[in-house]
Amino acid sequence: GEEDLVLTRLPYKSLVSTHSSSNYVTDSAASATALATGFKTRNGMVSVTAAGESLFTVLEDAEEAGKATGIVTTTRVTHATPACFVAHVNNRDMETVIAAQLLASGVDVALGGGSTYFSDLSPEDEGYTVVYDSTELDNIESGKVLGLFSSGYMSYESERSDIEPSLSEMTAKSLELLSSDPDGFFLMVEGGRIDHASHDNHFDNTIAETLEFDLAVLEALEYASGRNDTLILVTADHETGGLSIVGGYQSGGGLQIDWVTDNHVGSMVPVYAYGPMASEVITFDDNTDIGAFLLSVIE
Repeated sequence: GEEDLVLTRLPYKSLVSTHSSSNYVTDSAASATALATGFKTRNGMVSVTAAGESLFTVLEDAEEAGKATGIVTTTRVTHATPACFVAHVNNRDMETVIAAQLLASGVDVALGGGSTYFSDLSPEDEGYTVVYDSTELDNIESGKVLGLFSSGYMSYESERSDIEPSLSEMTAKSLELLSSDPDGFFLMVEGGRIDHASHDNHFDNTIAETLEFDLAVLEALEYASGRNDTLILVTADHETGGLSIVGGYQSGGGLQIDWVTDNHVGSMVPVYAYGPMASEVITFDDNTDIGAFLLSVIE
């Protein structure tokens, strides 16, 4: 009751709907496609239309504009949300194909888990330095970087050892590397395990993952503060679990936690913004508005 999340203190706020073109309740692939491209698609599809045609992503737009680009996640770098910014497939489970498309995309920084899907690929041939732990990441000073800190998902924050970098540490390093490009950069950061904790209806992990995500937002805000050229958007691809809090006292006690489901729900999600053009988010009412806005900002 004494402190707010950093993200809720960003000055401009709205709520957006998240349904896909096929379902009232979206999955991460369809919702991330909307965020990355400004278009709806069917659940399970990664930055392609329902007919399977590729959709132009904001990260691809940034690369065409000569900007540095990055994706950061606590899931696998081939998982649905990061995949939607660098790949185009009909099924989110095609993660080996997504891995190959990620390497071919030219994205400058990709940090997360998912080394399993790169075992038959050669990232070095595409100019990447591959790092596998926090120390190796710290030692990187420039160039294209692929960080693979787990074979699958990265650890929950409550279980993470120092071998794995935290989400906020990966964000800080990405900002350091990408901001050296004089033409600017685009960076997508996902606190992906908030969703997994909510699927498990695990309240403590949900809170811990959200707090770590908030530290990642703080890294971005500290970079952007005092500048007039950096836009920050914070949102969710969907809500999971239908979490609600009943009762409770700020002095402690009386708190009841209720979950509606162990799956996604169709509620609207918040979007927060800071920086140039941030005020435009107050007009948003659907997640496709975010993707269309990001593309217009790049252009």
